[in-house]
Amino acid sequence: MVANVCVSAFTAKNINRGRAFHRKRLRCVHRGATELCSTSNHAYECETHMVKEIDYKVELDGSSRIRDICHVVKTMVTAWADIPDEEFSVKEVQGGVTNKLYNCGPPDNHGVLIRIYGNQSEILIDRDGELKNLVHIYKNGFAPKFYGFFKNGFVYGFFPGRDLTPQGWYPLAHVTCDLMVADLQEGKFTEEIARQMALWHQQEVPSAPRDEPSLFVKLNSWLSLVPTHYETPEKQKKFEIILNQWDIQEEAKFLREALEAVDSPIVFAHNDLIGKNIIYDEATDEIHFIDYEYGAYNFRAFDLANHFCEFAGFELDYSKYPPKEMQYKYFRTYFSTFYNREATEEDLHNMYVEISRFALASHFMWATWGLVQGEISDIDFDFMQYAVDRFSQYYLIRDSVLAL
Repeated sequence: MVANVCVSAFTAKNINRGRAFHRKRLRCVHRGATELCSTSNHAYECETHMVKEIDYKVELDGSSRIRDICHVVKTMVTAWADIPDEEFSVKEVQGGVTNKLYNCGPPDNHGVLIRIYGNQSEILIDRDGELKNLVHIYKNGFAPKFYGFFKNGFVYGFFPGRDLTPQGWYPLAHVTCDLMVADLQEGKFTEEIARQMALWHQQEVPSAPRDEPSLFVKLNSWLSLVPTHYETPEKQKKFEIILNQWDIQEEAKFLREALEAVDSPIVFAHNDLIGKNIIYDEATDEIHFIDYEYGAYNFRAFDLANHFCEFAGFELDYSKYPPKEMQYKYFRTYFSTFYNREATEEDLHNMYVEISRFALASHFMWATWGLVQGEISDIDFDFMQYAVDRFSQYYLIRDSVLAL
């Protein structure tokens, strides 16, 4: 049983303080000298410290896992280089469905995070682009310290706080409590998340392509990766549920046409604001976003709509989808932060229609992701059922949403 804590509502004072904190942090990270790591074909420029690269692969299977993790961390964090492996704490952080994540460091230190890419996840995610974007996001003041990368992952710091999931698994938690997803559903973090999202959307990330919204790039790529047949009968049976009901290739074309008719600005979006990627720091009353592997230029509406869809959790209880009144609360804060003016009733209505239609994109894209993961992932999660359920929700709401 975990303890409840009281979370104060975010006020206008909190929001203004957050803006000041953001500006201050930007000044700090831009003050340092620039250094460059260029030990291979990749070059990642980062202000205030050197980003390292080592030609090393962490093996997750077998007895060398802990030794490999300690070697990578001690290479990245040179102050720990002489500490024996047996004095390190290495803990797996539970909850990810794409990668493996570990918290590693000396026992008297909160340590760092080491992310190890999931099996064949480079098929779904541009890992080189992710690292380049991470450096810029850090320089912009939106990411924790980035130490460096190795063959199948990278090492980085983390924001203090807890994530907004039922488990609250983020490693540097001030408190463990059972608000989490309920926090989102009850609107306790509405204004601060909306404000942080608007600030995120204002940043420039030069390394990220801008020629086409990532929604269509990813969706086309992932559709091409969906297998025609799955190895296990159970997976194949669930795949046939989809094939027998829907033509997803044709539906993708229809969806693209429908969404291209929506006037939604292109911004640098997080694209994966699930509860575990939103960190609440109780000590400072601030929200941070983490895990930027899907970060890219995309429709603003996708980021908001995808976040709203994630209120349902992995159990996909769509009765938890935020009602119109709560969405308007998000929109007011987002609008005032992004545009520096108050939203009119027309603005709110237009955003409501915009975001509602892009909820279709969220369902369709992550359903397709589930079909690909069902074939390649070795993580214990029923990706095929997840795909069936997301497609089902897409078709359930499609006509009513497009009629708005």
